[in-house]
Amino acid sequence: MQDTNTPGAAAMAANIVHPQTGRAIGNLSVAGPSLRLGEAQRDAIAPELIAAAADLSSVGAFSEYLGALGGRAAVTPG
Repeated sequence: MQDTNTPGAAAMAANIVHPQTGRAIGNLSVAGPSLRLGEAQRDAIAPELIAAAADLSSVGAFSEYLGALGGRAAVTPG
């Protein structure tokens, strides 16, 4: 995203998900001035951001705190 909330600012994020439930338990973001974090820069770092979020997702269950955030998958009565 660029200049959507604050003129001159750009940001991007990837979810950290609980490995068993798939529930989002956090996110990893990168933000900066839009002049320095333009589309080309965002495209260049996107794979690393996504990989880092995936790494955090895989170890989240080993953290007592992050594991507790995962909770249970939603069950719909039916």
